[in-house]
Amino acid sequence: MEIQKVFEEFDKDHNCEIDEDELKMLIIEMGFEISDEEANQCMQDIDKNNNGTISPAEFQHWWLAGRPGKTGLIARSLRMFNTAAEMF
Repeated sequence: MEIQKVFEEFDKDHNCEIDEDELKMLIIEMGFEISDEEANQCMQDIDKNNNGTISPAEFQHWWLAGRPGKTGLIARSLRMFNTAAEMF
């Protein structure tokens, strides 16, 4: 799946940024429970300039680096997202 399409799925309001609420909403939609603390940790894993949003460049860097993160939750969520997307 193309990185830009994945980013667009997260960017629910189409403002070219992913905020913590959008990230949390998508993870919940995929069937995972996530606390505010876990959502904040996921943001910290990806939001390298610490401005509170994930830019397309930050998302792409994180994606191409193998989707690292301290919690692993976001990487598991994306694996499920990719599996589901490949079914269609």
